[in-house]
Amino acid sequence: ELPAVELLEVAEVVSNSNHLGEVGTRLKAVEVTVDSVSFKESEFGGYYIVKMTDADENEIVHFGSGKFCEALEEKASYKVSMTIKSHKEFKGVKNTQVSRPAFA
Repeated sequence: ELPAVELLEVAEVVSNSNHLGEVGTRLKAVEVTVDSVSFKESEFGGYYIVKMTDADENEIVHFGSGKFCEALEEKASYKVSMTIKSHKEFKGVKNTQVSRPAFA
């Protein structure tokens, strides 16, 4: 268990996340770091959850079944173009959900 001071520091870092752009717009060549890639099963088949952050520590999330997801390396940096699908909040942290990511 983390001491209260460390928990406060973590909360401050996470709370810096803001929504990106307008829903429906395409962002091009955004520098991101992949924080995690996980695979989940559902009644409709499997899908990946890719969590990323940009240079300003904004959280970006992609839910998809594309095979490219399994090739992404955690903690690696990529340039990605993506369409903004929605603006959400999870556990008090703002995130931008995206679709159609193209990694370079």
